[in-house]
Amino acid sequence: MDTVMSDPESDRRRLIEHLSANPERCPLCNYNLYGLTSDRCPECGKHLKLQVGLTEAFLKAWLVLVAPLLAGSGLGVFFWVLAPGGFPGAPDFLTNLAFHATIYYFMAMPLVAFFALFGRRRFLRLSKLIQWRVAMTAATLTAIAFLVFLGFVL
Repeated sequence: MDTVMSDPESDRRRLIEHLSANPERCPLCNYNLYGLTSDRCPECGKHLKLQVGLTEAFLKAWLVLVAPLLAGSGLGVFFWVLAPGGFPGAPDFLTNLAFHATIYYFMAMPLVAFFALFGRRRFLRLSKLIQWRVAMTAATLTAIAFLVFLGFVL
């Protein structure tokens, strides 16, 4: 496979030429770049480049992130409804601590899921390795919280 090396100045000129004819938005801040005369976004200051990209984003890691967050959010909303009446306590201190930590974890899930849903564009700009690390961490923590909660319920 042949690799074509390009001249940075030529790439810059092609970018500016493209933006003079096409209304594009900055991938970071969503600023309208139409008519731009440099290779930097005037709003966020990031360098821009003209490149070929996929028409479909890599969504597997994002789905692995969002699915457990939404499942945990459902349980979290349930706990928010129960919160004014209080939660039944467990017999000893460490058990009680684990039980309440799990409940508070789920109660935080609706907010975390909200940020995950509306932060999708930023998440998808991360490297695949970072995406998978974040997604697997969230999925693992949520699975552990479900197991701890089920241990108390059953």
